[in-house]
Amino acid sequence: MVIYYSERKLLRSLIQCIPLFVFSLFFSLSGFETITGIDTPVGKTGVPLIIGIFSFIFTLIFGYCSFDISKKILSKDPCIVINEEGIIYNASQGGIRFLRWSEIKDFGIYSYKSRHSRQKYIGIELVDNEKILQGVSILERTLQKLDPYLDAPIISIYQNEIDVPLETVYEKMVELSNDAKHMCG
Repeated sequence: MVIYYSERKLLRSLIQCIPLFVFSLFFSLSGFETITGIDTPVGKTGVPLIIGIFSFIFTLIFGYCSFDISKKILSKDPCIVINEEGIIYNASQGGIRFLRWSEIKDFGIYSYKSRHSRQKYIGIELVDNEKILQGVSILERTLQKLDPYLDAPIISIYQNEIDVPLETVYEKMVELSNDAKHMCG
């Protein structure tokens, strides 16, 4: 099963991300006083400095997200390939590319709900997280460990990245992982 990125869904994410990037970049470059009209000397309070630091951080985050989403939209590579040997996962920025069925402990469909949206994903739990993360960049390893959903599996296939229903992907994963177990044992 070969699954490509959903260009429509990624384009929607890009349209949401670019204005945030431009706003935070403008905020970083022009300074707190220009935008708010409040002239606060840096010596008396640290507010402009703190806001400058945060706007710079947000500029980096939204800039990276805009670049990454654009790269995914322009890419002709599949997002996920599921076959008899395992899963090829290209959605990860850091390099978790191929997982053998023997390296996967469990997987399931999960859901979390924020105030504004509900997100479904397939979470993949690994037999040995540290072994898999050794082949990943230090930045990606750190980001994986700082995941806001600490109980969430280390690898996630999000519905908003693909057009194929998660249930279809899950059923194919169950079928192929069961076949692999029967062949090995």
